[in-house]
Amino acid sequence: MNPPLPTRPYQQTDLDLHADFDLRPLCEGLVAGGMYALHCTEVRPGRWQAILERECEDEGTPRDPETSLRLLLDVIEALPSDLRIDWGRCELRAFDMGFNARWRPFCWQTPLSAETVRRVAAVGASFGVTIYAPDRETRARVHTAGPPRRKIGRRPTFAHGKVRHTPTPPIS
Repeated sequence: MNPPLPTRPYQQTDLDLHADFDLRPLCEGLVAGGMYALHCTEVRPGRWQAILERECEDEGTPRDPETSLRLLLDVIEALPSDLRIDWGRCELRAFDMGFNARWRPFCWQTPLSAETVRRVAAVGASFGVTIYAPDRETRARVHTAGPPRRKIGRRPTFAHGKVRHTPTPPIS
């Protein structure tokens, strides 16, 4: 039996940082505040990148972007002044909200409160959204179980070695 599809489209919110200085002290400060670093690397001489996340202590991954953003912002706002200077020097400070693409639900909304948006702006960060395509196994299951596909337009037919186009009959 195939494993079930993910029950919610929201995956996780990452904090992406890019800088032209060593990000390790800033990452260490963020980790000490409760985040964990997926990586903090010098990608080429003088160019640093880091991706960090935050988990809820009681449940693991937060269930919605609002909660995740608030947890990340709590850590950033509590940074000591020397690390807040490094935070301000970063060329990119972006919260990247990740979502799984799926058939169902057809539509899924995730509003952010004005207070959270204000806090993001106050720390000088931006928003990003990443939509993750399903893996091959999930795509195959969704394709066979998803809504019927409707052929639109014309389909080729073969007559005496030549391709002719005939109208597609309507689906009733």
